[in-house]
Amino acid sequence: MRVRVHVRDDVIVVECGEGNQRIKWLALVALQRYGTEAGERLSQKHVATGVAAADGSALLANQIIARVVRDGDDVFVRVQEDDKLALGASVTQMPLGTSPFLVSQGASAVRCMFTGRGVGHAVVHETMHVFVIARDTYGSLTRNGGDLFVVRTEGPAPAATSIRDLGDGSYHASVTFAAVGTYSAFVELEGLNIEGSPFQTIVTRQPEIIRLKWNQPTLSGAPPRPIACAASVAIGRRVLVIGGTMGDERPSNAIRILHTDRMKWSDATAADGPSPPPSFGAACALIGTRLFIYGGESGAGLEPSSAPLDGLWAFEMATTEWQQLRPSGLKPGARSFAAAAAVGNTLFLFGGWTGVTVTASLHTLGTGTSLPQWEPARISAASTAVRARLGHSMVAVGEKLFVYGGRAANVGAPDSAPDSAPDSVSDSIFADVCVFDTALHGGGVWSVVKTSGEVPRERWLHACTLLCETLVVFGGYDSAGESNAFALLDTNSMRWTLWESTAARAGGSLQLVDGRALVIGGVENGVVRDDVLQASFGGFQLEFDGDKDEVMVPHPPSLVPSAYTLEAWVRPLHSIGGMNLICRSNEAYPQATWSHQLRMNERGKLQHATLLASGERVVLESNTSIKLGAWTHVAGTATSNGSIALFINGYDDDVRAVPIGPLLGGLDRLFIGARTGDQMGAFHGVVTELRVWNFARTADAIREDMRRHLTGSEQGLVGYWKLNEGPAGTVFDSTVAGNHGPLMGNPIWNAASSPMVSEEADTIERARGRRR
Repeated sequence: MRVRVHVRDDVIVVECGEGNQRIKWLALVALQRYGTEAGERLSQKHVATGVAAADGSALLANQIIARVVRDGDDVFVRVQEDDKLALGASVTQMPLGTSPFLVSQGASAVRCMFTGRGVGHAVVHETMHVFVIARDTYGSLTRNGGDLFVVRTEGPAPAATSIRDLGDGSYHASVTFAAVGTYSAFVELEGLNIEGSPFQTIVTRQPEIIRLKWNQPTLSGAPPRPIACAASVAIGRRVLVIGGTMGDERPSNAIRILHTDRMKWSDATAADGPSPPPSFGAACALIGTRLFIYGGESGAGLEPSSAPLDGLWAFEMATTEWQQLRPSGLKPGARSFAAAAAVGNTLFLFGGWTGVTVTASLHTLGTGTSLPQWEPARISAASTAVRARLGHSMVAVGEKLFVYGGRAANVGAPDSAPDSAPDSVSDSIFADVCVFDTALHGGGVWSVVKTSGEVPRERWLHACTLLCETLVVFGGYDSAGESNAFALLDTNSMRWTLWESTAARAGGSLQLVDGRALVIGGVENGVVRDDVLQASFGGFQLEFDGDKDEVMVPHPPSLVPSAYTLEAWVRPLHSIGGMNLICRSNEAYPQATWSHQLRMNERGKLQHATLLASGERVVLESNTSIKLGAWTHVAGTATSNGSIALFINGYDDDVRAVPIGPLLGGLDRLFIGARTGDQMGAFHGVVTELRVWNFARTADAIREDMRRHLTGSEQGLVGYWKLNEGPAGTVFDSTVAGNHGPLMGNPIWNAASSPMVSEEADTIERARGRRR
């Protein structure tokens, strides 16, 4: 391609080939030829300070020519000497012979990256926030800005996208999804995908929480260790946990990784070199692939001390190297139990214990430069005063910082340092929400916002994270001790929703991975725990491939020797013959022994098959065929020395119940989707809301509950597998029995489309089990 380059009154035609060079190359070549053709020696006055298109719009130095200029177009080069004469010394602070336009290192698509909480999972109609970190060809951070990043999606429905240059080498991208489903999200520079793009995002409905039950998944790998007040961050399907206290022993600086797809612990070994001292109560934030950690406590126990730490460290995950940073500027000083968050390349540090008192100072650190500098945050005079505190949380929602909770302490230390348990009447614990808007010109603005809904009580040393635009808060100390409260705050409406959960923790690490809340360690009943708690927000569904995918629950309820009800929602996708939906078996496995079975035959008819103690097998068959691709509720009931029945969508389908004798006992396994005898193949489709009862339910009872999420505590419900957890290796039983089942094969998790009622409509069930 050819481009007509205007230099003063001359027009120079530059051959650009395919146009893969950058705009500043075009300016350099044109000015070199201009100096030669004018008979002048190339000198400082022939230095480009910018290039404009024919319509007067500025072209960026590092844009690819072919992407912004067409063959035969005219462009105009500004020359440094002309700018100097026209504008005087204010045009540039750089010496003659060079210019910011020429020395700027533009972003390289293959080197840039994005970061954000939970980019693999989003909630419909809420905005997912992602920060793009610009890097040049050499992998170095670039602060020039002006790069034309584009965000777009492909999926079930168009998504609203935007991107804003933050001016520090980072860009704030936001995506709002209009429908549930699986999307591919692209972040592009000059039409090229940046590193990690496209990434897949599963968009689900609002969290499906009726009663929040914490489960304890089976963990493998390195043995667990008691830990509390550790630094932690989720990256993809890994959770990194650094440092923390083990209670009466001195703290740790070990790096542990929880691989959530396998629920396996591993110990990470940092590269040779310096590493931070063992600590707990440090503030941490992730920017790109670097985890920044500041301050903390180095002593034994859980209490703040008179000598907190003041060091700043960065852990580079790509190289596993620690680097101690010594920024210039006005440093925050010693801090423990402070909070940190990142907006683009800027690290914010707020509050904490200084060793003498608590503070309300807010500091910033620009990390997009080789010479970072601490600065007190610029705060507008229009701000509301925010109370000093420690043990609070701070989370960035886009370009706003949300601070929640925390605790104050008397001025004067060390003897007035807060105790680990909040029993001092001279201290106060907060329940307020403070917001710092970083995007406003002339300094950010603090505000203390009014919230509504089920407002949780005060707390400190709680755990907090983000789901799109919803704060997720768990545990902590309130005035009564360790709390089991689990709360969500919609940061748009500022409305709280609150649940009581089945565990109480303070100082635990909370991360969200693919719609699952994971709590690592923490203090319960005064003891530092070594376990992992998991709770599901729901919104997913599990698709079986019709080959090797199945779930085997090894110890299903045995309290059904005389009667049972099996029920579930199913959506078959393909059938080449009979398929097993659900059955019970024993150590012989279902291809040898199978009973209590719901299945589809080769004609798509629902069958309920059960094996009697006499060895006789009784099979009922529906009159209606189950449609491929459609949701159908299926159920079967049986009573020893009573009858066997089946139901489709809560009705008996004109199939009469059949009298039977005693049921077969000793069935200690439950299989979902597995091959069985009678030439029943593996299930190809989706199963959700699987329930086992220890009595035969009526058609009316089945219809009443089949479209409602249950709590798991209903009378007679002895097994309840929602199968909505999201990507993980286990499905969880929501009843007190806790009979969890591992996934076999590689079933696919995607956004749920089952015909259950919305959480908003299910007000009666949502009101159960709340704690204020």
